[in-house]
Amino acid sequence: MAMDNNIGNAFLETLLATERMPEEDLVAHQAELLSRLYHHAITEVEVYRDRPAPPPSFDPTSVFWRDQPFVTRDQLAGGLDPFCARNVPENHGGFVRWSSGGSTGRAVSRLATSLESLARTIAFYRALGAWHYDYSYPLLLIRTDEFAKHFDDVVDGGDNKPVWQLPAYFGHKDAEPQQFLDIRIAPAEQLAKIIDVAPANINTFPSNLLRLALEARRRDPKPVIPIVMSVAEYLAPEIRALTERTFGSRIIDIISSAEAGIIAIQCPDSLLYHIQSELVLVEIIAENGKPCREGEIGELVVTPLYNYASPLLRYRTGDYVERGPQCSCGRTLPTISRFVGRREHMFDFPDGRHALPDIDRVKITELIGHDAWAFVQTEKHRTELRIAQHYRPQIADQLRRLLRDYTDRNFEVEVVSVDDLPLTAGAKRHFTLNAYRRRSGASPSAG
Repeated sequence: MAMDNNIGNAFLETLLATERMPEEDLVAHQAELLSRLYHHAITEVEVYRDRPAPPPSFDPTSVFWRDQPFVTRDQLAGGLDPFCARNVPENHGGFVRWSSGGSTGRAVSRLATSLESLARTIAFYRALGAWHYDYSYPLLLIRTDEFAKHFDDVVDGGDNKPVWQLPAYFGHKDAEPQQFLDIRIAPAEQLAKIIDVAPANINTFPSNLLRLALEARRRDPKPVIPIVMSVAEYLAPEIRALTERTFGSRIIDIISSAEAGIIAIQCPDSLLYHIQSELVLVEIIAENGKPCREGEIGELVVTPLYNYASPLLRYRTGDYVERGPQCSCGRTLPTISRFVGRREHMFDFPDGRHALPDIDRVKITELIGHDAWAFVQTEKHRTELRIAQHYRPQIADQLRRLLRDYTDRNFEVEVVSVDDLPLTAGAKRHFTLNAYRRRSGASPSAG
């Protein structure tokens, strides 16, 4: 399917209108998209063939929808074929396969159509417009080579120079090119490449921001990075503050996944996360299965509304978030107040809470001297700080006291040397892990 600028601009104008719709109109808009997707899924996709026919009209708040079973990561990891549609409407275009980084141990894949990719691009463009993004700076995507394969260069016919797809699509002829850096190279080498093109904006993981900022504090000059797009991991407050201080950056944190695409993007006015409701139906589900109210924490359940190639109806992400209030910026899109954490990274506290331990990742990394470490719950009241590579044994007692204080003395802490703590296949670094819950099969409840 040919995607011309007229389609893109019309889509953008629609999103700029829907983001300020009254709530009841936005629900009606979602209901129309959801109804079409559901009819397609039960007709064309094997895994949904036994689902009941919907009532003449239903919306995301209906009992019918909330009675539909969830799709789990284990189901998707078991194979994509049962989720693939036999036929897709012609106007949805061709396909691309997206795969997760396997951070939970099992990578999952899905197909996306050209129309879904376009919708994602334009929603992102809308968000950058709200942040007054300056396209005259280069954009450095610091990710894996595998991630880079998802992007094709768009060539400006004038001088045959590759430019960033998104601004090129909307006619920003003066946009600086998009560049890729391998996230696996040393932070010093990454910084040298950033300095070569700075001022520049970057898109990378929070764990890599930690590495870059600590490396930059040891050297001059420091590159000017006006905007950082933080993606794919939990952005801890201390890493955000360190990045802002070191590079003078504004940080746009984005909640997204390979399975669902862009889910929510931070508002420049309030730093609440605006759910991209025109693209994805988001439910925040409490432990009792009921929708969370404002201020309550629950699991993020998503239904990408333009995913006709491999539909995911009520997909359990394993991420926990807090439902937010209405934003003061004037946009009526619902919000997420904060990202609480992934299930497998959260500790089981004695008082029944299931939450990320409130540790200072910057301070721990500075003390150890590198980021090859992980804080792991191993038993109900026991944890290990696992450290790979070298560290000074004389700091073990200090680390132990620090981590006990961070967790309100709820856990005993042992400092353990291990041979290796490699990055995930997608080059992510996870600083906390609940091995106890994984082994015991304890049921999570967020707090």
